[in-house]
Amino acid sequence: MTFRYRSTLARAGVVALLSTAAPVAFGVPAQAADLADLVLAPISTGLARGVEAAQAKPVKFTVTNVGTATAKDVSVRVKVDDLNPKRVGYLRPAGCRVVSPQLFDCLLGDVPAGTSEDFGIPLFSTGGKGTAAC
Repeated sequence: MTFRYRSTLARAGVVALLSTAAPVAFGVPAQAADLADLVLAPISTGLARGVEAAQAKPVKFTVTNVGTATAKDVSVRVKVDDLNPKRVGYLRPAGCRVVSPQLFDCLLGDVPAGTSEDFGIPLFSTGGKGTAAC
């Protein structure tokens, strides 16, 4: 009978030790840092036929912050070297900084959590023939 009580006491001691150590090891939840998480989604993807430089229509995008913190100094980098200049021209939006002849950065500013900003690149037809809109 002595052995039975000792094993019972040993098991109770282990349970007491684990139940005391568990709040120290697992009782405090980890706190994740608030982070910004940006999503870039196209609103429009095409250029209407017959649009000229004076009537340039923007191809639009939405930048949405789905994170839990404000995204600071958000900028959009636009690369236009894949546009065929015989078919499509573009206008650099006001306030955008030229990085190279085919690359420019546009500052959107701060984007608070749960909000979005629209951004557009004015495109126009340069008169090249094609079977459909660009």
